[in-house]
Amino acid sequence: MSPEETVREFFRLLAQRFHLLFAGHTMVLFEPIPRREQAVSLDHLLHDMRLFKSRPEVDTMRESARIAAGAHKRAMRFARPGRTEYEVMAELLHEFRRHNADISYHPIVGGGANTCISTPMNPPLGER
Repeated sequence: MSPEETVREFFRLLAQRFHLLFAGHTMVLFEPIPRREQAVSLDHLLHDMRLFKSRPEVDTMRESARIAAGAHKRAMRFARPGRTEYEVMAELLHEFRRHNADISYHPIVGGGANTCISTPMNPPLGER
């Protein structure tokens, strides 16, 4: 089964089992969710979706990695004693937005003696 067929089959089963109506990328529940004993495991379909990637998916993942690496390099070049953690984070975020990309999680930037402790205090980075 091709990745595209796997995705179509996944959504077909999902719609059938949970009485969902798909409108584009939006799911609309039009009946109550069936009782627990009527649910079906979709693990095998999800496994195939994670395992097999189409050429456009691979290209997107490579572009994402290229942007993320560039953002981290930019932040590392910017980091200097006297700069604050939020300034370094702003450089990282700027590089993502410069490429019209978004972050998958909020970055955590730490520096100084308490690097491993997340605090609202944001003292300037010091000499190492």
